[in-house]
Amino acid sequence: MLPENWNPGESLPLHYSDALRLIAALALITRRRLWLALLFFWGLTLNLQAVVTPSLNYYVSAPAEFVDYWSFHLLVQLAAIVIVWGYGYRPTWREYWWAFGSAVVWAVVAGVGNVVSGGNYGFLAHKPATASALNVMPEWPWYVPIVLLLVGGVWALMTWPFARGRGKLRNTWETTYVTPDTPRTIRCNDRAAP
Repeated sequence: MLPENWNPGESLPLHYSDALRLIAALALITRRRLWLALLFFWGLTLNLQAVVTPSLNYYVSAPAEFVDYWSFHLLVQLAAIVIVWGYGYRPTWREYWWAFGSAVVWAVVAGVGNVVSGGNYGFLAHKPATASALNVMPEWPWYVPIVLLLVGGVWALMTWPFARGRGKLRNTWETTYVTPDTPRTIRCNDRAAP
């Protein structure tokens, strides 16, 4: 963010992974279901795409930018995994729609940022220069609605087993705290963890 490194087409925090850095912190600290939902859906799919097919652009210091890119993306990926297997987070259909609507709103914000800055945030202006899943899709703007439908379908498949509410996949957690006086059990449907 130093003045000599500032480039409005690349420096604004408008990529989904930029937002996920703050979302992951908020989800892990507050454990609020709406933040957890964004981390779950965006982190396990959109961020994973950035990990599998990175679009790396080094402007000043390649080693520092390499470490920055991979550490942030991998930590967000780890956080998305931790909320499911560590916190016991289970998405609902309401949270599916919240995450999907938020992704669409973020795309509009990134699209406005692209128009104003000339950038390619969210790869909404054109496909990335590096290899990605977008390469097998039609050219801009036709790939944008296709990606929207694909993401919605994948997220629905991610939600379905948890939302069925059978067996261990219910949207609850239970833990027992043992104190010197007496053990007590806490049950909750509001948050993903104590």
